[in-house]
Amino acid sequence: MRKTFLVAAILILFYREADCQKSIQLGIEATVVKPDMRIGLTDSGEVVSIDSIHLGIEHRHVFITRANGKGIDAVEEDLLNRVAFQSSDVGGYWKLASFTGKVYDEILSHGYEYEVRRSAEDEALEYMDNLSKENLVFNDSYLDDYLSSVLHKITPPQLKDGRPGVLNVRVVKDPTPNAFVFPNGMMVINTGLLTAINSEEELLAVMAHEVAHFELDHYIRNLHDAKSRKATAEFWATFATVLAGAADISIAANNKGYTPGLLTGAVAAISWGVASEIYNRLGLKFSREQESEADAAAAGYLRLIHVNPGALSSALAKIKSYCIQNGDYYALSGEGTHPAIDERILALGSPIPYDEIDYDKTISLVSSYNALLEFNERHLVQCNELVDRNIKSGVAVEDDYIVKAMTTMLLTNDQASDTACLAYLTKAESLKVSPDEVLYKQKGLVLLRLQRKQAARRAFDTYLKSLVEVYNNLNSIQDDKLQMENKKYLNGEISWTKKMIFKLGVM
Repeated sequence: MRKTFLVAAILILFYREADCQKSIQLGIEATVVKPDMRIGLTDSGEVVSIDSIHLGIEHRHVFITRANGKGIDAVEEDLLNRVAFQSSDVGGYWKLASFTGKVYDEILSHGYEYEVRRSAEDEALEYMDNLSKENLVFNDSYLDDYLSSVLHKITPPQLKDGRPGVLNVRVVKDPTPNAFVFPNGMMVINTGLLTAINSEEELLAVMAHEVAHFELDHYIRNLHDAKSRKATAEFWATFATVLAGAADISIAANNKGYTPGLLTGAVAAISWGVASEIYNRLGLKFSREQESEADAAAAGYLRLIHVNPGALSSALAKIKSYCIQNGDYYALSGEGTHPAIDERILALGSPIPYDEIDYDKTISLVSSYNALLEFNERHLVQCNELVDRNIKSGVAVEDDYIVKAMTTMLLTNDQASDTACLAYLTKAESLKVSPDEVLYKQKGLVLLRLQRKQAARRAFDTYLKSLVEVYNNLNSIQDDKLQMENKKYLNGEISWTKKMIFKLGVM
């Protein structure tokens, strides 16, 4: 009967006063898959316990307990070069990846560097606080719960080796397909990443890649190499100023059916230059070697849970496709946050086609939101694809059908398409989920194309009444700036609608 060793997974760092020797207790249960007689591990398939790593006078040593109870004290470099291990459980897999990735070497050399980690955590919180102030955090409790459940499949939320940080997920309003993990364990996923992919397998793969960066302490190594950093207060004051200029104008009115995202102008993503500075500052600008290491670790995890690593390749291919369509060449040239993307896809293997309706149902509110972003940027093909995903999965709401009609009208000009647009708007009007007054404006425009002038005038009459009702409720908005933005927009719409009604009366 195979003897297994369950060693407490608590990492302890201590110093011996006599010779300043350092030691870390590991407690990794692993199976030998490549034995070596010189190390004393001769049996493939043997379950051992990798107990500790300690720093001797000349070499680091690893102490291993074999299944027969006998101990082995091996030079770490010899062990890693000659023997291969694998772990059958998720927690053990990542701890083993940290061991073979020489994370604990860094800890033995530099300590846990709690001051550096705490400083990085403070700045991560500063980053998210700035985004929250500008309404750039996507809040959807259902989606947050789903993403947390996916993250928990990948790894326990907290490292149990003395390093701080608790893994959690936040979603940011940005159409750029990107994700990263801050040093404190906060994983940031852009709305653009969620809609660039089409399945939970791809999402799992991307999140596993980011978890790998966190587990392998890549950011700490990068912070060691940082040449210069602006003072904290100066940097974040500049960031807040730039962000305020780029952020979405979020109009929070309490009146019925008012959908600011659709009615107001474009929402700007955080500029590449600003994002790049933040990545550099917090050690998140990864080298090609680090990206490859994270890819390999994520692929190993996927194989452990019986998911084809091609899921990560597929996600990368879709990110590449989005970047090509939208001219984001930084991501493709090796200068962006996904360096050498073609090399990574090639190393991971052929992408797998994924298209899951259940996944689309889960992220439907993100798809609706991103469709508005893409429409405002006049990325009409991408916009159309997003609303089509919601319609196909049966979870489309009013905004989806309205945007579908608007996009179709911009892309076509024939009676069949115009009739289809009217059908989309009629469907939106029948839903009664989250009514939006702009529907009647769009309906009037479609009816004009179809030469139905009287029906178009009735639609514009309804739109005008709705606008006036919204305007009369503006006092409910406490923020003066938001109230002013509402008035400016509504005055313009009311004036335009009155002129259209007059024009139809004399046509």
